Parts: sequence; C-alpha cells; structure tokens
Amino acid sequence: MSFSSDIKAETGKLKPAGCCQYAELYGILLLSRTFCNADIFYSSPIEEVAERCRSLIKGIYGFRPELLKDRGNWALKAGILEVAKVYTDFITTEYITDAFGCQNCLSAFARGAFLSAGTATDPQKDFHLEIKTPSEPVAISMQSIFSSAGMNAHLSHRQKNYLVYFKGSSSVSDFLAFIGASKTALTVIDCSVEREMRGMVNRRRNCETANIGKTVDAVIRQTHAIETLKKSGRLYLLSDELQTAARLRTENPELSLGELSKICNISRSGLNHRFQRLITLAAEETQTAKETLK
Repeated sequence: MSFSSDIKAETGKLKPAGCCQYAELYGILLLSRTFCNADIFYSSPIEEVAERCRSLIKGIYGFRPELLKDRGNWALKAGILEVAKVYTDFITTEYITDAFGCQNCLSAFARGAFLSAGTATDPQKDFHLEIKTPSEPVAISMQSIFSSAGMNAHLSHRQKNYLVYFKGSSSVSDFLAFIGASKTALTVIDCSVEREMRGMVNRRRNCETANIGKTVDAVIRQTHAIETLKKSGRLYLLSDELQTAARLRTENPELSLGELSKICNISRSGLNHRFQRLITLAAEETQTAKETLK
C-alpha cells in the first residue's frame, strides 16, 4: 500500500456524527470530478472511498446507494429522487463554511477532501501532501480556511489542477493529526527525527574526516620540515626545545598534536608553536639552498 492509502485507510475507520457527517460528505463530493445528478451519481477509483461516501449518505439521508463497478471505478447508484436530496443540498451550499455546523466540521471536511482528491509522498522520501481541487476559487477558499485554523497551507497550479499543499514534516503531520490520522502523523514525525539524526551523524562524520585530513596534512608538513633541517645539519644547531619537538614527531608520526602534547607535558599551543617554528626554519633553509644554486 502507498502512504496515501495508509492515510485513507486510517481515516476511513473514523465515525463522524451529526453535522460532521455532512461536512465530510461535502468535502468528498466537492472535490470529486464525477458527482452529478443522475442515477449513477458518484464514482471513485478507490473502493474504500466510495464505500465511505455510501456510509455517510446512509447516516445523513437514510438510504444506502448501490455500490457497483463502472468502467474501472467504484460507483454509487440510487433512485433519481434519492439522488436529488443529496444533489439539492450540495448545490445550495454556496460557501464551504456553510457546510459546517460545529467546530469539528472543518476537520471532517478536510478529511473528506483528502479522501476524495488527496495524495501524500512516502515520508521516507519527502514530506509533501496535496489536494487537487476542481477550480481556483475552491483552492483559494480551502487554503484560506486551513490557514485560519493554523495550518501552513499553500497554493499551486499544475497543468489543469489547482492544488492546496503542505510541505515539510511539521506541516504534513499537523494536517494529518487535524483530520484524525494520528498514526500516520506519528509516522511522519518518526521519519523526520530519523532523517535529522542521520543528518547529524553524517555531519559529524564529515567533520571528523575533515579533521583527520587536517591532522595528516599538518604531520606531513612537520615531518618534511624536520627532514629538511636534518639534511642541512641545521636541526642539531637548534634549541633543545625544538630538537625535542622534532624527535617527538619523528618517533610518533601517527599521533595528533593533542596526543603528542600529553606525552611531553607541553601545552598544545606551545607544541604547535614549536612545530611552526621548525616549518619556518625549513622554508628559510630551502630558500637559501635555491639562492645558492643560482
């Protein structure tokens, strides 16, 4: 099953009551491209969504439409008078908020909208949820209503579709929790935490790799400087402090500056200063040799 199917399966088990039943049914029908005033009046490619619509109609109007397969979709069929009851209520609901009778109706409407025309990306890949709407005015109205409820909804246009979408783990999980899909909301949160932890581990690993590279480069420069001073004989004319530093590095090429400082009981900065002095003297020695050859 896809993540979208998981959401629809979870929300399809909820049992709205009273006015929330109509708010959810209105969300399903408003975003359906197949709802009409005919004996076969609604269809969906998803059997569970058609069955959900059928159940809501039974709870609201008292009749149970026939569920049948029609040209690859799951369709609802009823008598023309029964359909007229549903259709009349639908076309006389001028604004989306007219379908709301209590403070929980927006959640029910949003659930119906997602059941009818919503999709969500697998949170292992991305955090994105969108609802296709039949027109730009509907999309604008939905975005405004969702935003007024504190959700971070956005608008987009793709080919002939107007979209209301949510981007990012917090926005997607907030919407899912709002429509009653608490289990899949937690899945999004878990994936977000896992991704963040993986990112922290990768950043730390990259940092450690960079630090190892810097240490290796420093050791190479120090060792090269010591060898240069040895070949010229100048190393043995230096102070005891510099000769001790050179000997420590020669005997312990695998140790970092911090590890060396602990061995010789010299501060890290003090030992680093001595190595820098050796590198400077080696550079002077190399420059002198070049000038002599000219």
